[in-house]
Amino acid sequence: MCAQVDHSRSEPASRPLHLNLAAPLTSRTLETIHCEITKEMISVIAMQARNVIPCTPAPALTANDRSGAADASTASRKDRSSSSERLPSPPTTPSSTLSSVPPLDMFITNLVLRSRVQAGTLICTLVYLTRLRSRLPKEARGMECTCHRIFLATLIVAGKYLNDASPKNKYWARYSTVFTVAEVNLMEKQLLFLLDFDLRIDNSDLNEAAAVFFNGG
Repeated sequence: MCAQVDHSRSEPASRPLHLNLAAPLTSRTLETIHCEITKEMISVIAMQARNVIPCTPAPALTANDRSGAADASTASRKDRSSSSERLPSPPTTPSSTLSSVPPLDMFITNLVLRSRVQAGTLICTLVYLTRLRSRLPKEARGMECTCHRIFLATLIVAGKYLNDASPKNKYWARYSTVFTVAEVNLMEKQLLFLLDFDLRIDNSDLNEAAAVFFNGG
């Protein structure tokens, strides 16, 4: 599970993951925290992100859709401020975003490589994915890129929770290559709203999340 993936530099200095000593971290959790990120881990994380909410594939774009994509994108950005008042509804996604979103595994891999996050941050991301899934209504449905948004938002929040210095959202937007800064800001705000701003993580949360890698998702 710990085959190497190259990282030219590590993530900024982070707080210890074992913040709550009520339940000790298992040896497997400690192994995963210090493990190099692998393709198998990415696949498990992608599966967990897909399990948060059922998503409908985007319909095929017509010629008119493609010609109007730029206008849709501009209108979406103008509506962003009003959209933030209607949480937790997902932000409007321009047709251009739907047509350019990569497969989720590839999206996660690119984010991991560009941001150089460590395995410990991904474990915390799994904690928030599980927590979010339990708080969404059963009838909730998403679009094709909803899982991408959910993963990116949980990764950003996990990074900011753990690290004294974490990339600004303008860099996360750049790493994603798909979403604008306004969209990234909104998806982070929506996630915090849905989680009731409760970002606390204890050792039992970490043990449960890390076990997913050994149980095959």
